[in-house]
Amino acid sequence: MPRWAPDGNLILGRSADSLSLLIFDVPRQTWHELGRGENFGYANWSSDSRFVYVLRRGNEPAIERIRVSDGNKETVASLTGERQTGFRNAIWTGLTPDNDPLILRDVGTEELYSLNVSVH
Repeated sequence: MPRWAPDGNLILGRSADSLSLLIFDVPRQTWHELGRGENFGYANWSSDSRFVYVLRRGNEPAIERIRVSDGNKETVASLTGERQTGFRNAIWTGLTPDNDPLILRDVGTEELYSLNVSVH
């Protein structure tokens, strides 16, 4: 799951055992660990390449932001009680251009709409 940072200087990856998030510094040609032992999913770079946003799974799901410079984590949005969904049950997250979190949410199938279009 490599993710190239917008500034082109860093690449985010995952260890072979999927337990660590790793950063490759392209100019220095070095690796360092950004986070370990967490169940991180769907990593996204902030637009300024200073943060990585991840989906924290488990009993208290949330969107977390990890500062690349020191690995400091903070919760940006709790997803407790949200019914997430995606293609083949693969939950998806993303970011707006202003780094606001996006998720796919399952709101059910109770409300159905139709659109009638007349062509002249």
